[in-house]
Amino acid sequence: MIRNLLIIGVFIVICFSNCGNESEEGILNEQNNMLPDSTCSEAVFYETDIAPIIQVNCAIGGCHLDTQSPNFLNYGDVFSNRNSIRQRTASGSMPPNTSGLTLTATEIQTISCWVRQGAPE
Repeated sequence: MIRNLLIIGVFIVICFSNCGNESEEGILNEQNNMLPDSTCSEAVFYETDIAPIIQVNCAIGGCHLDTQSPNFLNYGDVFSNRNSIRQRTASGSMPPNTSGLTLTATEIQTISCWVRQGAPE
């Protein structure tokens, strides 16, 4: 009986020993909605892909348009804050729950890919 429990315990340790070792580019993570880098197969650009997400979800009245710093009025503003935007959208802290706005997993991944690709205009 003790031997069987020991074998099961070793098996569990081996099976779960790699948990938490996923890199940022690892498998989809429910906590941060990140997908593997392989999903970044297409180029992402600010004007066509990122600006529409920012304009609908971030650069709106009462948020990053006029009263909340930083402002996201143009490419330069967004570019300067790209890493923070990526981190906060991936963690789900932006847009805030109180805003009633949410980003889809695809929008979050698009932002992440854009930053990984050097945030082209």
